[in-house]
Amino acid sequence: MKEAEELLEKYKAGLCTAEEVQLLQKWFHHLGEDEASELNVGDLTAAKLKFEQNIRGSILPLHKYKLWPRVAVTAAAVAAIVFGIWFFNSDTGALKQVQGDVVFKNDIAPGKNTATLLLANGKVIALDTNKKSVVVTDSVKTATMLTASTPRGGTYQVILPDGTKVWLNAASSIKFPSDFKGTKQRRIELTGEAYLEVAKDKSHPFIVESDGQQVEVLGTHFNVNSYADEGAIKTTLLEGSVKVNDVILKPNQQSLLTGPNRIQVKDVDVTEAVAWKNGLFSFNKAPMQTVMRQIARWYNVEVEYESDDLKNKLLEGSVSRYDKVSGILNAIAQTGAAKFKIEGKKIIVIK
Repeated sequence: MKEAEELLEKYKAGLCTAEEVQLLQKWFHHLGEDEASELNVGDLTAAKLKFEQNIRGSILPLHKYKLWPRVAVTAAAVAAIVFGIWFFNSDTGALKQVQGDVVFKNDIAPGKNTATLLLANGKVIALDTNKKSVVVTDSVKTATMLTASTPRGGTYQVILPDGTKVWLNAASSIKFPSDFKGTKQRRIELTGEAYLEVAKDKSHPFIVESDGQQVEVLGTHFNVNSYADEGAIKTTLLEGSVKVNDVILKPNQQSLLTGPNRIQVKDVDVTEAVAWKNGLFSFNKAPMQTVMRQIARWYNVEVEYESDDLKNKLLEGSVSRYDKVSGILNAIAQTGAAKFKIEGKKIIVIK
């Protein structure tokens, strides 16, 4: 249990590697029903208090279904909910994993590690899909601009010449120099979404530019979501301090830039913002259309709605990004929020 708790703490801090996330998934998926009855009431209560704010259950429309009672869950069972579709059975007093009853004729595999590196001379290098990261060194005699890009259905990690680590989500890119030497600032340009762990260098501030926004840091961990179709640029701070345009963020805060000089700051659960990096889809009262945009990018599909009222159905919960698309569609369908059809590379949301 101690090992699992340590991994969970790393997961909540957004520090788990892909291998550690997969280890957690395998471990929790193989929990038997016997483990769900070993703790006493005091332990159960402590477990719930420890995990409830960071670990969310199966996707459900807001105010419609209750997944488990307030106390009667073990620490293991609460944590297990993150990695599967689980419902509490009040008759037997046990958590049961739910298998989707929707069978799709053609399923769609999740995204993978894939990206390209565009050189200044126009040459495009396909990065190794058998690896998950690339290290850019400063061995080039003359600094040139490089662009690392992921397609829809792709993710990759880029380690910049200064040691800064950048995780790119699907359909994202960063433009950066091959060498930061001789510059007063370490400046990169971002489109899409990225999680960054910036190497500390007080004399050379790190600048992330996206459409209408500039984030300035010295050394910190943060996430920037700047997809054009999201309607706002979200910057979420996990550690350190950043300045978004003229606004200072503290850890566990998120800024939303909705237009020139229109910025809001709020306290958030940062695990939701970095869930994608940890191999999860995570939603907290998110409209269906927000959920489906994430699915569209990761599975490289188009989404169509039978009626517009389906777009605003509120969903809450977490599911794995490693499963085929049927896994998350079945999770949503189980709640009664919507049903789905898959036609080629198109998902149709139906009542």
